[in-house]
Amino acid sequence: MDDTPLRRLHVDVKRTTELSEHQQRVNSASTASTTGSPRTDGSQARFPISKLKLDNLFLQWLSMADSQSLVLSLLEDAKAGRQLARPAESASPLSPSAAQNLFAATTPPLSPQKARSPESPQSPSRRQGSTQIFTEVKADTVPQFYFPGGKPVPSEVREQALAKIDDLFRSSPDGLAVPAVRELVKEVFQLPKALAYPLFYKLVAPNSSSVSRDSILTWFDEKNVVQVDPVRRMFDILRKENCFYVAPDDLKSMMAGILLSHPGLEFLQETPEFQDRYAETVIHRIFYRQDKSGSGRLSFRDLKRGDLLHALTLLDEEEDINKVLKYFSYEHFYVIYCKFWELDNDHDFLISKEDLIRYGNHSLTYRIVERVFQQAGRPFRSKESNKMGYEDFVWFIMSEEDKSSDMALDYWFKCCDLDGDGCLRANEMLVSSGH
Repeated sequence: MDDTPLRRLHVDVKRTTELSEHQQRVNSASTASTTGSPRTDGSQARFPISKLKLDNLFLQWLSMADSQSLVLSLLEDAKAGRQLARPAESASPLSPSAAQNLFAATTPPLSPQKARSPESPQSPSRRQGSTQIFTEVKADTVPQFYFPGGKPVPSEVREQALAKIDDLFRSSPDGLAVPAVRELVKEVFQLPKALAYPLFYKLVAPNSSSVSRDSILTWFDEKNVVQVDPVRRMFDILRKENCFYVAPDDLKSMMAGILLSHPGLEFLQETPEFQDRYAETVIHRIFYRQDKSGSGRLSFRDLKRGDLLHALTLLDEEEDINKVLKYFSYEHFYVIYCKFWELDNDHDFLISKEDLIRYGNHSLTYRIVERVFQQAGRPFRSKESNKMGYEDFVWFIMSEEDKSSDMALDYWFKCCDLDGDGCLRANEMLVSSGH
């Protein structure tokens, strides 16, 4: 066979190699020029690395013996005018016939998809299995976790509670007086005894001195006493009917019961004035700590987050009232009341700016006192203009003596924030330090 076509093939290979080397030099120059001025002749290839890779693959294919034989046979067929034969299926995918086959297709081929293992999450079998698992978990496995009326308890618990109620009424068939209601609250409701007094006044009939069995059983069922948590029981006892909050007046009956029954407060029996001031101070302290929104109301959420129930429980356990430091300490009340009395020169139970400036041996600046009376820290509840009442003073002294609480930080921040933009600047910090 004449070797002319083979020589031509070698010439074409050599020429292709030279063109590839030339293109490689052009690409190198283009890459190096990226840090300099950009080319403007438009000859730079958009994908130089990809083109170079294709040239290398083509040269590799063309250097193979099978590829050279295929090309020579195609050249002979072309010279003789014969129809070009279709390559076999085993032919290289890079052969011209394969390429011709590919582009002669009536519909464009789809890009090859990534092979997925049977365990792939996107496989139909896996998706079907996941749906089955989810359905089983949703229907059978996940237990109920929200109980609007309280988590169900065994029937034995309810029966035991009703048996204790029956025992109390065997001793008092005509109705339960206050001492028996205290035992009811402690043993059946499992709450501090101080809550017996608001419950008694809530359930007792007019012109009666005892609570009937029907009233207690109706309350027991309506409030679902057995299932709800203790804070909910306390909340239901303290709040008025059809109210969703506890107001300061709602705590007065509880404080009256504490003053009558706690052994640490027996010495106040002969001083009604101090009893009233003590009860008022305790209520103000409770709202100072529990009422985070400053609305003057305690919601169930406030009581749930607070510690009032714990403090009432300590009252049952501790005979020394001064050891119950949260809210009920008589010594704390005495300090607050005496400071107020010392500042109130005319004893009208109101404090002016001139009175407050003497607080703590004149430890307050004029500017901070001015901000307090501008009601920046908290609006006054006093009905007298430019006068601070006793409740306002309790909030002030609680914020002054313990600046680590959230309420104290908020109180003094608002007093120092002159423009009310929520930010403190250097000149605003001088309000509490400069005279």
